[in-house]
Amino acid sequence: MQKYWAILLLFACSTTVVLLGQPVYCIDADNGQTAKQDETSTSTLTEATVKSKKVTLLVRINTPHNKRAIDSCRVYPYPVAPPHRKGKIDKLSIADAALRDQLRTMGYLATSRNDRPYPSGGWRMQYAFKNALAKSGLGEPHTVFTMYAWLDEIVPYMRKEVIRINAIEQQREKLYQAAQQMFDEHRADLEVQAFNDGLFPHDVPLHPWHGDRTLGRVELEKTNWWIVAFHKIPGLKYYWLWPIKLSDAPEQLIELNEDNAIHIEGSW
Repeated sequence: MQKYWAILLLFACSTTVVLLGQPVYCIDADNGQTAKQDETSTSTLTEATVKSKKVTLLVRINTPHNKRAIDSCRVYPYPVAPPHRKGKIDKLSIADAALRDQLRTMGYLATSRNDRPYPSGGWRMQYAFKNALAKSGLGEPHTVFTMYAWLDEIVPYMRKEVIRINAIEQQREKLYQAAQQMFDEHRADLEVQAFNDGLFPHDVPLHPWHGDRTLGRVELEKTNWWIVAFHKIPGLKYYWLWPIKLSDAPEQLIELNEDNAIHIEGSW
């Protein structure tokens, strides 16, 4: 079990994932950076909260794709199995010919909007393309005569972005495997322990927040929980499975975003 938590904490330090512990960390809503909660906030606990040992958990689902979304969230006092999947997410190719073909399609033949469910090359390739354009300072080619010189210049930037995205997916795969191991080795014992402690799963009602994004709230005992959520839109489905350790703070926030999803399927 310690190995599982160590992997999750390592991932938390390298992305924007939120793990709640002592002290509490949350995502700054203004700039997206991880911010340390004021330690003096624990002194504001009411006598009733201390007596009941319950705190309020806020769950925020924040992804760049939200059109016609279906969201669901539940917390468990024991680990659950990660979602069934048909196979691992394939790495994006960094071969010169493959990158040139993809860039030719995205940059000249078929530019994609953010609201299209099935973009050319999938969303990972679209993100790589957008970042490569920004870092290179190059625009998109407007004629076939300028396209080949443009490809020569942008391919190195594109390759760096694809390598970076592949590394993120490799880390996501490690999290999936760690969650599966946690379920296989500890689910039975922790479920019995939760039952003996009078702990049961809770649904987290989700409501619109800042446009298409959603926010949920639930009161929980101050102990360890596993949060399970999905965000489904046409062409994409995000799945989150995270252990959280609640502290004494009366309100604690966890943000579920694209970076810390344990599995993404569809046009990814």
